[in-house]
Amino acid sequence: MATISSYVSYLPPALWSQEADPEQFLGRMLCIFEKILTGIDDGVPLGAGGRIYAPLEDTIDNLAQLFDPWRTRSDLLPWLATWVGVEALPPAPRWSEYQQRCLIAAIAPIFQGRGLKQDLLAYLDIFATSRARPRIAIDEGISLFRAGFFDDGSARLHPVAYADTVAGAAAAVIAPVHPTALAVDAENNYLVADAGFDYSAGAAVDVPPALWRIAAGGRITSPLEDSGLPVPVYRGDKLIEPLAVVVDGQQRYCLADRGRIVDEFSANAAIYRFAPPDYQISTIVSNGTSPALGVVRPVDMLLDQDERLLVLDRGVHLVGQSPVAARPKLVRVRETPLAVETFQLQNLVVEPTAMALQADGKLIIADAQTQSSTTPADLVEVALDNGVRARSLLADLPSARNPLVFPTSLVFESPVSLLVCDTGLRLSQQRDDPAIRALAEPAAIYRVDLAQSPPSITRVTRERNLVTPVDLALDRRGALIIADRGEAITTKPERSWRLGSHEFGVVVHFSRQRPTTGDERERIRRDIFDVIEAQKPAHTLAWMDR
Repeated sequence: MATISSYVSYLPPALWSQEADPEQFLGRMLCIFEKILTGIDDGVPLGAGGRIYAPLEDTIDNLAQLFDPWRTRSDLLPWLATWVGVEALPPAPRWSEYQQRCLIAAIAPIFQGRGLKQDLLAYLDIFATSRARPRIAIDEGISLFRAGFFDDGSARLHPVAYADTVAGAAAAVIAPVHPTALAVDAENNYLVADAGFDYSAGAAVDVPPALWRIAAGGRITSPLEDSGLPVPVYRGDKLIEPLAVVVDGQQRYCLADRGRIVDEFSANAAIYRFAPPDYQISTIVSNGTSPALGVVRPVDMLLDQDERLLVLDRGVHLVGQSPVAARPKLVRVRETPLAVETFQLQNLVVEPTAMALQADGKLIIADAQTQSSTTPADLVEVALDNGVRARSLLADLPSARNPLVFPTSLVFESPVSLLVCDTGLRLSQQRDDPAIRALAEPAAIYRVDLAQSPPSITRVTRERNLVTPVDLALDRRGALIIADRGEAITTKPERSWRLGSHEFGVVVHFSRQRPTTGDERERIRRDIFDVIEAQKPAHTLAWMDR
């Protein structure tokens, strides 16, 4: 008996904790050992301590199930979790049994990748299996991505440029902090408009908007001579919120800026030019020129086939308000002599967010629909000849097959294949918790096959690297480049973690489609932050709105 007891002492207590008396458990073990020693395997159940146990062969056959997180008994999950380093398994109903099993099964390789973004996201993905399914994104300051495509059409994202700072006579930002627009010039340089970051009064750092030129390898270049530090093409007080940039046939850069909001119906919007060799800023047209640009909330700009500027204006409604009274429109600008044409889109689109030009001269405009609704976004084909004619491309596509939520950029990779950049977020309308959205899904790039009727939509990116993607461009080598604006902390004090090379942000959103209470959201945020603190690289600092 003493020998058997010494062996039993090595067995996990959870295996015999159901026995009222350890001696009864030892009696059962005696029966098992007796059968093993005598070679008896007759399929007869074992009796010990007044209980009947499964036949020996069944017991041995099922022994491996005890150590399989997907097959073991639910009451053994906390014990099995300790085998893989999870000392405190979140209990039910805080975590479902499925989440508990998923964590135990996945945690070992995640621990091996501790401090790496992808393994941290894999850990946080377990939270996404709950009823709340929060949208979780990690913003480590990647401002530009390049997509590498596989044979099946899917893509993997590779960083091209980060937001960063360098110490000089004063700290100087040498990369876009919050990029808003992207274009490519003839030398395959990337032109990136940067919204910068406007801190609240009394903060130590303020980053004005700028226009940057970045080489395809990620190195910041400048058309101007400087004292050694990289400088932007332009940084000055004329830019308030740049939203689009294009390069014309003479390699001049044209940048659209929203300007300061005067009131609900007007703004100081303008289009500026930066021409070689000195790239000094000049005004092409504004709301103060004659004729006036006449836009209120411009969202996109492109060059048509005759190199006239086309500006997409979302209309006069404020963000989050009903767009019923909005007057979205297209504005076409010819420079010599200066002429401005306006094409009304009212009753044709609801919330225009981006556009692309087809080979036949027609436009495709992304329509994010009413922001308080769950109606998928639409793509609307618009022709400007003989008035404005429009037709929906996705009206006949069932909602279940349309994953578009809030498209921010469109680019053609072929005449019948359209790539769509989608943030996955509808605007917040809940003041007490702006993280609650009508829709909150992961940001992604999608491919729309226009050769089919109705078009089919497939997801191109599966990685969780995108935070708030805002623009797409194909460079001169055919590579897809993505600008990601990222996020900034909205609670006081305001800050942008993109300004610190050792800092990163965690962005959590909830969908009204998956209702949660305030206590649930706070618990989920707290659990996520605890995981972040335990798994992040030791030298880094994490920030999260809580």
